[in-house]
Parts: sequence; structure tokens; C-alpha cells
Amino acid sequence: MKKEVITGCRADCPDACSLVATFKNGSWKIKGNPVHPITQGFCCKKASYFLKRHLDNSRITTPLLKRNNKWISISPSEAAEICAEKIQALRDTPERILHIQGHGVRGIFVDSVRYFFDALGTAKTRGSLCDDAGIEASILDFGVLDHNDITDIEYSNFIVNWGRDVNRSSIHLAFFLKKARKKGARVITISPGGCDLNGVCDKHILIKPGTDRFLAAATIKEIIKENKNTLKRIYECPKGRQMLATLHKYSLEELLEASQVSYSDLSELVSIYSSNLCITTLIAWGLQRYLHGGENVRWINALAYLSGHVGKKGEGIYFNISSRRFFSYEGVTYPPGGKKERRTLSLPRLGSELLAADPPISMIWINGTNIVNQAPSTRRIAQAFDSIPFVVVVDAFMTDTAQHADLFLPCSLMWEEEDIVGSAMHNYINFCAPFLQKPKGVLSDREWIEKINALLLNQVELPSRDECYRRAFSSPYLNGASLEKLKETGFLRAKYSQIVFSEGKTALPHGKINLITSLSPPAQENSEYPLQLLTLIRRDYIHSQILPSDHPAPVIYVSSDCYYVRNIEDGSTVNIVTHLGKLAAKLKKLPPGSIHPSAIIYRRDNWASLGGGINQIIDDLITDIGETAAYYSQNARLEPV
Repeated sequence: MKKEVITGCRADCPDACSLVATFKNGSWKIKGNPVHPITQGFCCKKASYFLKRHLDNSRITTPLLKRNNKWISISPSEAAEICAEKIQALRDTPERILHIQGHGVRGIFVDSVRYFFDALGTAKTRGSLCDDAGIEASILDFGVLDHNDITDIEYSNFIVNWGRDVNRSSIHLAFFLKKARKKGARVITISPGGCDLNGVCDKHILIKPGTDRFLAAATIKEIIKENKNTLKRIYECPKGRQMLATLHKYSLEELLEASQVSYSDLSELVSIYSSNLCITTLIAWGLQRYLHGGENVRWINALAYLSGHVGKKGEGIYFNISSRRFFSYEGVTYPPGGKKERRTLSLPRLGSELLAADPPISMIWINGTNIVNQAPSTRRIAQAFDSIPFVVVVDAFMTDTAQHADLFLPCSLMWEEEDIVGSAMHNYINFCAPFLQKPKGVLSDREWIEKINALLLNQVELPSRDECYRRAFSSPYLNGASLEKLKETGFLRAKYSQIVFSEGKTALPHGKINLITSLSPPAQENSEYPLQLLTLIRRDYIHSQILPSDHPAPVIYVSSDCYYVRNIEDGSTVNIVTHLGKLAAKLKKLPPGSIHPSAIIYRRDNWASLGGGINQIIDDLITDIGETAAYYSQNARLEPV
């Protein structure tokens, strides 16, 4: 057995760390790969936590079948036979089978599970629980989803961070911010609160949740007065005059009132963006999880572009990149020759769509996601799942989703299978070698498909692992790259530019930004539910991948100057109430200025079955573009218990 293995993290995290696993004193330890240009020898606590998940005694390693509402253990062969029989019976009506695949682990080979369902022609989901509103906004504006190399941040003079909680979400982005600050850069964070700003921020501008578009528009409006070059750029862009007409509809006072940002803070932003210094703009995934999330991103894009801070060293806009953009997926996630036309159901509105589906769904296959915990309106999803004749969940733990299954298939975890992953932040791909043995009776997501496929009449010709890698590597961004070299070194750089949109030239045919012309009015005050519920990320866990024994109790955070908690004692138990129901949590008051007084913050992802599950009381609202869950537009109130 090897005592040291170069591997990688396959979690749904932008950092995509390259790792070194070392066997010492009878157990494995992991650390960041010291020679990887981004990982640089360190990794977050979440990576170490995944190692703990492999060995936890709550892990399920036997297939389970629900009979008379009780789980019974069955053999892997029996489980495969049951699935094959159900699929075979629906072969002539594949649109009545729904495949739901998430990003519990990422990788080329695990993605090939999609190939099987595409070949069958089953239904699939559309839309996103995460970032599609921002992705579509970026593509509308620039013609492509791209950003400067992440290392370019260290050459900035000012970094304007629109809401990223980098210490919790990306410790390597935090590393580059700290590096830039050591060189003299200043970082300004604009957020409604809840961010850990330790070491990564010089000033915090508190903003009303979901109103970033108004502050960005106000900044453009003021810059135009001072800088003729900005006005010239607007006239050079398609729809420039329409944007100006939109700006003229709002006074500066109205824009500031909507965002609840002071004129002095606005003046500082105007001074920064009007300067000839190197300015970097970071855009958080959170600020596009509102009903007008696409507008938020597009107005910030317009501000950075029109002020001339795009396409230069130390100057760019960072939203994200696709972790799948490095690879070719024809013949990997869908058969050669193109994808089939398939029935789709909205992922952010899954419960509602399942209950209204015509023809109804008869079978659901779920792998890589705890969807009954993660999507909005999870009580509605649970109700829908309980109405479906046959639900299969592939997982390693009895999650909120698994509890509503008819068949549970135990799967391998991250470091029991090899795969290749890309990053949503940097331009390196990693080879993730296995170093742990999976338990007896446990199969990977793809191996379960192979086992079931072998029992079908007219089997699907699935691509092998080597075929998947070879086809993925036919991408022009990897053309000529050696798979053998990748396995040896653990990582390689894809062929992407260090600086994108050079000197302001976008990927659109006209080479300019496609300016936004809409600015939707602020949401009306809701007297019954006057607060906005923000369900933000945790530091120690990714999504709902939390062991039952470690489950955190629900806590709600508010500003001590929030009018609606003035008569509620700090530390007491309250109910978070929305029109969908209520959830009990402990109240924690924080000092004024740390959280906007109209916001309440809940750290998401704990399970409903263990007392959490905030998405039970969040409605399935959808963003203006990108069909993304608008989690943060949920209104709520707090009541003493």
C-alpha cells in the first residue's frame, strides 16, 4: 500500500484543492498539495471533514428496501433486479422517469451517470439552486462566462467585494485577498452582514438585502457627472441610451434610499471606480439569489466595465467560471451525435412541478444530492416524493431525501473512487486518486447504473472510464494534454488566458458590453413578514453533508438594533415564521452595523429530521433570469416561543 497519494477534493467548492494524502500511525491524513499554484500547501476544515465521513458509524453500507413503511436490508443483486424491473416497465414511456443529479461529488466519470438517462430519454431537471442567474447575467453582458486568472487579484490597488464571505466560502480566494492587502491594496466589502471579514476587509458598507443594483446604478449615475470617458463608453455600447433613460427615471436620493447606503459611502465608491488605479470587482453568488438577482449582477458588471476596470492586469470582474468548461462532454454525459430532447421539470420548483406533472412521474432516481433538504419548499417536495410510486436514492447516509425513498442504494464516497475535476475559480484540473477502500456491498453511482443496465433488455452501451476521460480530453482547452502526466503530477493547467476581455473587448460580436436597461423597483414593505430571511453558508460543512452526530442546532442572528426583536431576549428560543410555516431557533443578537436591521441570518443545511431544515419554510420563488432559486427574497418574522 502506498503511504502517500496525490489526490484532490471533489466537493462542490470553487477551490478544487489538490491534496496529498499520507498514511501515518495507522490512519490517513490530508493536506494541501504544496506544489499546486492555487492550493499552495493548505486546505480548509471541510476537506478534513470529508475524511471523517468515510469512517463514520452512521454510514449505510447495505441496500435498503422500504416495506410497510419500514426499512429492510436486501442484497445488491436484489436491489439491482428491482430497479431494472421498474425501468424496463417504463421503457416505452421514459418521460415518466425523472433523473435528479447533484454535485455531492464532482468528476468526469460520475457525470457519466447522466449518459444512461439521456440514452433512455428520461425526464431531467432544469434551472439551478445556486448560480445560474449570475451565469446568465454574465453571458448576456459579455458573451461568455469568464474572468481573469485568480492570481491576478494580487496586482489590484482596490478590491470591491460585493458580498463574498471568502473566509467561509473560499480560503484560497481569501489568501489572494490577504496577499493583495500585504502589497497595499484596500478591500471594501458591500453586504447585508453575516460575512467573516477578519483579515480580508478594510471597510464594510452595510446594504439592505437584495438592493445591490440600486447602489451600482447610483455609482454609475455619479461617475457620469465627473468622468466624460464613462459617458463616452455608454454611448459606444448597444442600448447605451436606453440605460441612460433608465438612470434618469431615478433620482440619486431614490437609489440611495432603496439601498439604504449613505451618501458618504457612495462617494467613496465613486472615487474608487473613477480612479485610474487597478480595481477588481468580486461578485458573490448570494446577491443573485433574489427575485431580481440577475439585475444585481448586471448593474455591477456595467459599473466595472463602464468605469474602465475590465480587461487589464489587476482589473477584472469575478463571478465564477464553469468547473465543466475544461472538458468535452459529448459521449460522456450524452451519446455521440447530440443530446436527446427530454422532458424537464424546474429544479427550484421541484415539489410544485411534481405535484402538477401531467403525465405524472412514476419513478425518480436521485444521486449526488439531498434535494429534500436543499431546494426551496422542501415540505412540498417531500409530499410530492411520497406520492411517486417508486423513488430511488443513491447516498451513504439516511438524509432528509433518503427518508422519502422506496429504495436506498449505498454509494462510495470521495476518496474511494478516482476521477478528474475542474474548478469554478481557477484554471487547473486535478486528478483525484483513491486511497481508501469502499466497504463491501457499496458501489459507486456509476457502478449501480452498470449493474442495473446489465439486467435490461436492449442495454445502453455505456462509455468506459477510459473512454470518458479520452472524450473529455478532446476539449480544445486540453488538446494535447497527457492523461498519464496528469495522473503523475496530480494537476495541469488548462489553456485559458491570464487576462480576459482585454482592453474592454468582450466576446460579443460588437466587442462591447451588452448594457442592462431595466431597474426593477424595490420590493414593497411587508407588514406581516417585515424581515428578510438570508440562509447563508457554514464554515465547516459543504451543503447538507453534515454527519448526524455533528448536527448544529438552529440559530438565528439579528442586529441588536432590529426594531422587531427589541422585546425579545437575546439567547431565547424564537420561531422563524413565514407564510409556509415556522421553525424554532435560538436568537443571537449581534452589535449594530454587523447585520442590516431588516435581515435575519440562518446558517443553512442542517437536516429537518434533526431539528433544522430552513428550506421547509422558504417558498419556491425564481430569479428574473437563469431560473435560479430566489432563496433570499423570503420574507419572515420572529416570534417568541
